[in-house]
Amino acid sequence: MADANWQKVREVFDAALRQNPEERQGYVKEACSDDKDLLAEVESLFSSFDESDEFLETPAVAHVADLIESGTKILATGTRFAHYEIIRQIGIGGMGEVYLAKDQKLDRRVAIKILNEKFSRDEANLERFVREAKAASALNHPSILVIHEVGESEGTHYIVSEFIEGRTLREVLAQSQMSLEDVLEVAIQIANALAAAHGAHLVHRDIKPENVMVRPDGYVKVLDFGLAKLVEQENKFVFGLEDTRARNQTAKGLILGTVNYMSPEQAKGQQVDERTDIFSLGVVLYEMIAGRIPFAGDSKSETFANLINAEPHPLSDLATNASDELKRIVARTLHKNRDDRYQTMQAFLTDLKDLKENLFLENKLERPTSPDSQKATAVLRATTRGANKQTAETLHGFSQAIKRHQALAVFALAALLIGSIGLGYYFFYAGKTAKRGTTNEEAYRLDQQGRNLTFNRTPEGTRKAVEYFEQAIRLDPNFARAYSGMAHALIASGNLGGGLPRVEYEKAKGAVQKALELDNNLAEGFAVSGELKFTYEWDFAGAEKDLRRALELEPKSDLAHEQYASCLVARGRFDEAIAEIKAALEIDPNSLMYQLNNGRILYQARRYDEAILQLKRVIEVNEDYAIAYAWLLLAYEMKGDYTQAYEWFMKSQRKNSEHIELFQKAYETSGWRGVRRQSFELNKVKEEQKPSANYYSMARQCALMGDKEQAFAYLNKALEKHQGQMIMLNVDPPFDTLRDDPRFDELVRRVGLK
Repeated sequence: MADANWQKVREVFDAALRQNPEERQGYVKEACSDDKDLLAEVESLFSSFDESDEFLETPAVAHVADLIESGTKILATGTRFAHYEIIRQIGIGGMGEVYLAKDQKLDRRVAIKILNEKFSRDEANLERFVREAKAASALNHPSILVIHEVGESEGTHYIVSEFIEGRTLREVLAQSQMSLEDVLEVAIQIANALAAAHGAHLVHRDIKPENVMVRPDGYVKVLDFGLAKLVEQENKFVFGLEDTRARNQTAKGLILGTVNYMSPEQAKGQQVDERTDIFSLGVVLYEMIAGRIPFAGDSKSETFANLINAEPHPLSDLATNASDELKRIVARTLHKNRDDRYQTMQAFLTDLKDLKENLFLENKLERPTSPDSQKATAVLRATTRGANKQTAETLHGFSQAIKRHQALAVFALAALLIGSIGLGYYFFYAGKTAKRGTTNEEAYRLDQQGRNLTFNRTPEGTRKAVEYFEQAIRLDPNFARAYSGMAHALIASGNLGGGLPRVEYEKAKGAVQKALELDNNLAEGFAVSGELKFTYEWDFAGAEKDLRRALELEPKSDLAHEQYASCLVARGRFDEAIAEIKAALEIDPNSLMYQLNNGRILYQARRYDEAILQLKRVIEVNEDYAIAYAWLLLAYEMKGDYTQAYEWFMKSQRKNSEHIELFQKAYETSGWRGVRRQSFELNKVKEEQKPSANYYSMARQCALMGDKEQAFAYLNKALEKHQGQMIMLNVDPPFDTLRDDPRFDELVRRVGLK
């Protein structure tokens, strides 16, 4: 609808809302006169408003309670449902009741949503829900609720998810005012989760405090993708779904969402995209800061009208300590016109992270430790925060001194002016634009998607990440960080596949070289160059030089600290490696990959109990993180606790039900070693048929089974294929049984570890 037409619709709608309900219809017909299109639009909007009025003002946990009560029986404690035992009811969701239950097979607590009978009878609703539940379950992000199972038992449909200990963000807000640091941390985690969803073309559409859980340890989980929408891409739906356009579109005149947090386009019953989640998260961010929602009215109808017409109440009136940058970020999310908002969640996320980093630096600047540091602080403030104002004040002071010490003052004034302008330009420009590395918004978005996929560390994800980086480079051939990001993704892909093929290695090496040609002060470029040198070239001295250079350029480069940790542990320098991975975690404490590597390094340092504790924490956050189970099993096995190794192995196999009985039988007859043998035999043929079989991993398994000769055979193949994991040969505990053999010393020498 054209803006002028919509403006007329808004005027009539607003005026009608101010009428008594019984007078509205007559008023609308009179106001619209003979304009049938105008009448149809206003009536459509009122239809939306009337349909949504109760739903929009009612939390999701209470919606359609009448349907639930009439269609679903309350399950008593101890009731068995499929292979789950009900513990207690914990809530009512939009489509059924929610229970805390015990998974009898895997001995864990889960949440089960039992779909109500009336909802389940509608085939289109059921089909849509199952499709969207599958889409959400495929996201595999630490800040998104993990869905374990979607199934049916005795005619009842249900969804099983992880059970989250903690409070909803609504409960957190009701208890106390959040600090700015906590506000930004929560917002960043939510934005991270939504960026992952948007990367899979999934829009949540119902972001609000009730749908965000905050665990006691500070981790955030985004819940309830029940209203989620799969966004079309090139006229096809993602996830291989049929193009049933009518089933996935929001019907005109029907509003889904919660009025206080919905976007204007939702309120109008229009099509939505990722920008509707940006608006809703902006409302949540506003509420966390101000303690109230931005479009609150004295009635439901007034709130609805404010959402469409009114500007939000100025944040500065409600939060006097809000910085200009924070107000700018919030304001950009809340534009009525979606084209004026952030266009991607990743761009929103980047600004939130920059603000958090700047807040950290400002807090540091507020606590100088010596007179010298106080002087440095004053200079730094003059070139960053409020630079123009503070520089003017400083210049004024110098102008007064000119009368007393004219020659010296003129020299100092010129030096200060040049330095202030230069440093101010550097801190502003380098601190903002250069962090992005490109002015092309789409190239930047693709780069961020590539980084997210690389971070998740799956073979498919890293391959897709390379494609995203290639697309970013095509859009901006001078985007240095996209080249280094692509090289990092190529190396990750090679490591996950058993080794980096020669052609991929050459591609990664060329990408790193190009990145550093474009920007010879790019810390990430040197970090990835170092990674390539120790992972594939086995040039440990050269790798350490590059990694040190990366940290000189950017001391807070989490990637450089992480890669340096891996380089050090390969050389057996465990204490230094642990210090480096902890430095990475201090910079990014929410990184599951860094937490995982912390556990891996502790395992390789033979600090098994600490490794076990750390790896369990990783699995608590993401129960589907397969590689975390692999390291945990090794830690238990090397510790000699085979009972725990078996229990955790079975938990890791929960989605592989076809082999569960085989493993149980193997354990009953031959103990843990029998299970390892059974697992090895099941995967051996499939692994050896791969173009890049992971011979190093197969050698490790043979060593654990006591098959020394086969272990050496696979290690020689891994050496022949130049597989990156070989750099850990000298510190990997399972190979301790091979170290007294001269052939092992020769392998270590050829890898460059002696």
